[in-house]
Amino acid sequence: SSSSSSSSTTTSSSCSYVLLRRSVAARNNRNRNKLKRGVVARRIFQEQRDEQPTTIDDGMPSKDEEQDAIEKSDATLEKDKFKKLVYEPQGYVLQTVEEGTSGERVTIEVGPTDEEKSQRKFLFRKVLSTESTIIAYEAQRPLGIVFEVDTSGFLRVVDFNPTSEAYQRDAIQRLQPATSMSQSPAIGDVLRGFTAVSIKYGPRAALLGDLSGTKRMVVTYGVDNQETRSVFKALASGTIMDGPMTLVLERAKDPNERLDWKPEEIPIEKVRRDAERKQISVDDGLSTANATFLALGGAFLLLLLAGFS
Repeated sequence: SSSSSSSSTTTSSSCSYVLLRRSVAARNNRNRNKLKRGVVARRIFQEQRDEQPTTIDDGMPSKDEEQDAIEKSDATLEKDKFKKLVYEPQGYVLQTVEEGTSGERVTIEVGPTDEEKSQRKFLFRKVLSTESTIIAYEAQRPLGIVFEVDTSGFLRVVDFNPTSEAYQRDAIQRLQPATSMSQSPAIGDVLRGFTAVSIKYGPRAALLGDLSGTKRMVVTYGVDNQETRSVFKALASGTIMDGPMTLVLERAKDPNERLDWKPEEIPIEKVRRDAERKQISVDDGLSTANATFLALGGAFLLLLLAGFS
């Protein structure tokens, strides 16, 4: 009987030992699974944080529109690190860019003026015949920069308002060696592009006149092949409340080349002709207004006479 009791004791001990080992193994497996889930969760969170947000309405072509452009193109279109297309701005129009196209890529923030913006990449081809570089400059409105057209049709920086930040930066830059390259505007820089402000109407505006959902959007405007009047109009499109403005400028690396240009000469006859045309249009408007008021006055007098009679 003693042998049977000892054997049962040994069996129960071995069973307890096996159960203990199983419970420890199960607990270890649960811990390992928790650890794996934590690693996976951190990796997913990191990937989501690194990705460009897709919920921002930045006024750019949608994902479907970009995919449609890719499918229709015979060439391979360039994309940024967020798999979004790179564009070359020409006025307010955005042109897709083929991979390997020469030029400088500039990252600019675009989107609603009063909401979060997205960073998009734009291509700017160099237009100067000499060695040059592309710089991006951000400043609050008003810029305080004076532009003038040269004989090649380029818009050049020619002066600064003494009260502007650009003037102060230029004064500091003049104290530096001539070979240094500042990231602020300098005399002789060529304007290549900038951020303008346009109105994006809501889906109900065209049919019902409902302006709900209408937004002021920061967009990229390209100066190439645009009329001077259109460029200046786009430059004046924003207000102080729209936030800072980004200028894209091209600068000759040789300091002497920056000043080697001539302003466009405007014939005196053209200036006189435009002034006369403006005067005629103003006179015509006043004459029409006077005739309208006279007609209304005569009709009123006739009504009075008819009433008294």
